[in-house]
Amino acid sequence: MSLFLTAKKYVEKPSDIDAMTAFMEELAQEKSVEEIKKILPLDFERVAGPALLRLADLLPFDVELMLSIALWYYHFGLDDDAHKYLERAKAVAAVDLRVLQIEIFLSYGNDPDYILSLSQSALSLFPDDEWLLAIKQKIEQTGQLAELNGPPLSLSWQKLLVAAY
Repeated sequence: MSLFLTAKKYVEKPSDIDAMTAFMEELAQEKSVEEIKKILPLDFERVAGPALLRLADLLPFDVELMLSIALWYYHFGLDDDAHKYLERAKAVAAVDLRVLQIEIFLSYGNDPDYILSLSQSALSLFPDDEWLLAIKQKIEQTGQLAELNGPPLSLSWQKLLVAAY
């Protein structure tokens, strides 16, 4: 059976342990990035996470993939795992704007001075980034960061997940 059909069967019957086991086993053996891409939009909760992690095995230096995994974990409140994948992205591209933005985004809830420091460091490399400028201005004006919308990213892996969410 193809990975797509196995994943679809699991999505249709998520409480079926046999369907879940078959999906996980087939996914673990899949070596085609293209085949795994096809299943990403099927189910954000059950399929996307394991599929992204399998892709990380196949594409260990894909910064966009690492950031997408970090955001997936963060969405579910798994902050430690999110930071683990952020660190993997930083190891590959420490001064990439997207990496710096996600670092700030995942730091929401920390001390405003810390977030301001991260923003100022990022702005030293990307002085015209409006998202970074807005964060800096909010903290400087109010001394806090009451809310934080995600950065305006255009990650190819996120686009594949949009249909599932």
